[in-house]
Amino acid sequence: MKKITKLVIPVAGLGTRFLPVTKAVPKAMMPILDKPVLQYLLEDALRSGITDVCIVLNHDQDMIRDYFTHKPKLEEKLNERGKNKAIETLNYVIDHMNIHYIYQDEPLGSGHAILLAKDFIGNEPFMVMYGDSFFLGKYPITLELQKAYTQYNCNIIGASEVELQEVNKYGMLILDEGDEDRILGIVEKPALRETPSLLACNGTYILNPSIFKELEKIKKVSDEYLFTDALFRLMRKEEFYVGKTDSVFYDIGNMNGYVKAQQDAYKVLK
Repeated sequence: MKKITKLVIPVAGLGTRFLPVTKAVPKAMMPILDKPVLQYLLEDALRSGITDVCIVLNHDQDMIRDYFTHKPKLEEKLNERGKNKAIETLNYVIDHMNIHYIYQDEPLGSGHAILLAKDFIGNEPFMVMYGDSFFLGKYPITLELQKAYTQYNCNIIGASEVELQEVNKYGMLILDEGDEDRILGIVEKPALRETPSLLACNGTYILNPSIFKELEKIKKVSDEYLFTDALFRLMRKEEFYVGKTDSVFYDIGNMNGYVKAQQDAYKVLK
């Protein structure tokens, strides 16, 4: 079975829920303690054997490229002062990952953003993560997805259990009664009494390259191409299984999730 070595991270969204700060700082660069969310994602990916990442960004997000670039003068000064721990951590990502950038010229949604990475991916399975997801756990979420892919050899959707009162915020998984790891569908933001399970999509995936054929077929909805529409199409043709995680999932695309992630990260990481 082919090992997953490529990752796509779409971060080109406008981050409107965090204005005004996201006017200057991309949402994926919002810090959890002393590191941007995006750096945590890349570190986790490295720990699970992913070596190539494609970051899909917009033309106002060059801060991301600048951050993941060597700064010789800064590094020299920090080394002289014996303050090189932080720069060593960052450089580990820069030195061990091939980071590619693709620009999304218009805000046409995550489906369009991921489709832009088609040539980068080629004809092999790959991972998708979003820049507004954060995980705290013993093992990297990327490694847990890899294990699920090795077990089932098919498309994997990362899922986290959420409280009943939270199900109307997420895409909730419909599971096969005869095989509770097999995914039959997704219900977007169901009413509390109508949720098919307590397993929510947490924004992580391993997908076959056949997803690109479906991305090319979906239609625009409210000026965006929705990634979930392509997933629904592919589910009619291919198997999908759950990538369960013991990590705690934080949706840091909203203020409550972001603050909770900060608080818990301080307890766990400091």
